[in-house]
Amino acid sequence: MAATRSEAKSERGIALIMVLWAIALLMVIAASYAFETRTEALLSANLVDKAKAAATAEAGVRRAIADLLQNNESTFKNTLSEKSLRFAGADLRIAVVSEHGRIDLNAAPDALIGQVAERALAALSPAEGVSAESISDSILDWRDADKTKRRAGAEDPDYRIAGKPYGAADQAFVSVSELSLVHGIPLDVYRELSKYFTVHTRASRVDPQAASKDVLLAIPGLSAEAVERYVQERELAEDGATSPVPLDLLAAGAGYLSRTRPTIYAVLVEARVPGGAVARSGVVLRLARSRQSPYLVLARLAESDHAFDVFGETNSSQ
Repeated sequence: MAATRSEAKSERGIALIMVLWAIALLMVIAASYAFETRTEALLSANLVDKAKAAATAEAGVRRAIADLLQNNESTFKNTLSEKSLRFAGADLRIAVVSEHGRIDLNAAPDALIGQVAERALAALSPAEGVSAESISDSILDWRDADKTKRRAGAEDPDYRIAGKPYGAADQAFVSVSELSLVHGIPLDVYRELSKYFTVHTRASRVDPQAASKDVLLAIPGLSAEAVERYVQERELAEDGATSPVPLDLLAAGAGYLSRTRPTIYAVLVEARVPGGAVARSGVVLRLARSRQSPYLVLARLAESDHAFDVFGETNSSQ
């Protein structure tokens, strides 16, 4: 009889332990489900915020284009014109850059390409074997139609030796990002070079009124003092006004500088929504001055495009 009672107590103890384990397991499952549900909700909210930011950035591009079409010179001016505004609850930063202030990668004289390469390397600590001559010669070998290798350049055999599945294009650059494919140009050098170039103006000269300080300093013949003085005068000009280009500056940069009526712009927008998500949208366009087709989009810019460097680094929850 005593043994029977002992066995019954033992069975009740085992049953209690099993019940406790079952409860613990159910609590773990419930907590895991709650965590997954919360994570999915947060991910969904982030995706919604990102979609809102992307749509708002695209709306900002349309707004900037409308300002350009209205020729509202008080809205944008000179080399980099930037403004901030609120739209649909989001914070927008809009920048409009004249492409005429950049150096056309396909039309620039050889000497100008070489000077840009020198300035790019001066701002970096290049790897051994990377020189301004090797960079400029490789760029020129890429864009020219012949198979003749320049002294420090690169043609098809050099690409094969480097293990690349392609050779020199032997034609005009399609985009500035194509520079990253050129033999002997490291990523950091490519990023530095990118801020100088465009492929959209097809002009061998640069508009000093729209050029950045870095671009002007790359122009052969221009002294740092003359560039600094001119840039300061230009920045002090009132909104919508253009400061005259000094004759000594034009004379020193003869062959590389020319004032022009801007028609090609990069329109860049960064949108930040209340949730913290950030999106960027941008286009390069040509104003056509036509009622039927007032502008033509030449290229759409990916969020990773170097042109968005004007906004600095993006810190967000995206």
